[in-house]
Amino acid sequence: MDVDQMGRQMTSDQGQRFSGWGDKFVSRTGTSQGQQEVPLVGDRLGSEVYFAAAGGRHAELVDLLAGGGDPAWQDEDARTPLHAACRHNHANCAELLLDAGADCNFVARSGFNALMSAAYWGNLECVRLLLERGADTTHQCAVEDLDKTRTASEWASHYGNHACASLISSAERRRAIAQRAKIKGTASIA
Repeated sequence: MDVDQMGRQMTSDQGQRFSGWGDKFVSRTGTSQGQQEVPLVGDRLGSEVYFAAAGGRHAELVDLLAGGGDPAWQDEDARTPLHAACRHNHANCAELLLDAGADCNFVARSGFNALMSAAYWGNLECVRLLLERGADTTHQCAVEDLDKTRTASEWASHYGNHACASLISSAERRRAIAQRAKIKGTASIA
């Protein structure tokens, strides 16, 4: 398969099929009515949602979402408005996007999910919100020229965002304890 064919047949971890390169990317997602094509770039309303979230313009974001703006719109790097809101520490916008159906565990082409974006930039309010909404703390990715993959907690620590790292580590411990208790409870029933 040549590079051009690969570009037309990439499949993400979320099961979406992507076609094309650059500004021609289209996401095809299955619905109960069949296939639906959603432009990843060039969709004015989607990009407006993205930039309202990135800029912390909550009232504008409310209007855009009410007018049909897509909280899952993706830019050419598959970053969503939630990634942008979390990178810029706009927790009120992130909450609105999550309430509108944004996936807190969607992974951009960089490998970052929204939790990693928030942790990497030290945005504690967004980290707290994403953890409350079930963000995956175990997802790992490598960026820059580093060979090692890291979790959101490890990225936060690496860049000196210790409060974020501590909050994520605490959430990981609580989830592990709850999981062990659930397994133990199931074993005692059997």
